[in-house]
Amino acid sequence: MPESRDQSTAVRRLTRSVGQGVKELPSNAAWLVSKAAGHRGPASVTHGMTHGLADTARQAGVAVVDALPVGGDSIELRMQRARAAVADAQQAEDAAIQESIEAEHQAQEAERVAERCRAYVRDVESEQHESVEQCVEQARREADARIEATRRDAEAEAARVTAEARSEADATASRARDEADQAHARATERLEAAREKLEEARRLAEEAMRATKEAADEAYRQAQQVAADAEADARAADQRLAEAEGVRNEAAERQGDVAQHLNGSGPGGLGAMNKQQLLDLAATRGLEGRSTMTKAQLVKALDRRSTSSRKAGAK
Repeated sequence: MPESRDQSTAVRRLTRSVGQGVKELPSNAAWLVSKAAGHRGPASVTHGMTHGLADTARQAGVAVVDALPVGGDSIELRMQRARAAVADAQQAEDAAIQESIEAEHQAQEAERVAERCRAYVRDVESEQHESVEQCVEQARREADARIEATRRDAEAEAARVTAEARSEADATASRARDEADQAHARATERLEAAREKLEEARRLAEEAMRATKEAADEAYRQAQQVAADAEADARAADQRLAEAEGVRNEAAERQGDVAQHLNGSGPGGLGAMNKQQLLDLAATRGLEGRSTMTKAQLVKALDRRSTSSRKAGAK
């Protein structure tokens, strides 16, 4: 009985160890992968991990069989299933490794294709750059040719215009010189004519001077004669002045007589005066229309004027 209990205890302990190993199998596998990844590729790591699982399962099966002499058939059956599962896993691993290898080959081929594409793009860029340079160079040559042709045409046109301008300028200058010569000739003729006219004017001036002197002498003589005549005229004027004073005195005396007639103090009044006396009196009174009046009209008008004057004086 103690031996049987010891075997049972050993089986339970082994079972717990196997179970714990199976539970920790993913983390252990991850640890193995991380350790192996630094030295081998993903395919070799997966292959090693699968073989490690198979070895672990076989060792666990051997340990179980060794520890359990009773009931080993069921354990062996389970171990067979485990080994079959490991074999399936190994086949899956081999297939995965093959696919990984193919994927790596495809990746390498894709990298080569990408490199060829990049090389193709570089070639196209180089060709296009060269094509652009060729187009630019061709355009530059064509532009230079057009510029040169334009320069030649412009120079030819400039030469033609310059020649025409020079010809026109020469003709204009020639006409100007001819006109200047003609103007100089006309000016010379006019200058000669002016000189002749100046000589004539000088001669006429001298004649005028002589005539003026003679006229002045004659005027002086005539002035002396006029002075003598003026003196005689002055004496005659004094005589006429004396006569005028006599006439004025006579007119004053006549005006006094007329005043006496107007006042009625004279013998016969206005009716006793003749027409001339009435006209003179009408003139002194400022009677209008007197020259066309008869003697009777003059007497009547003067009488009305005298009456109006007396009334005005009485007021």
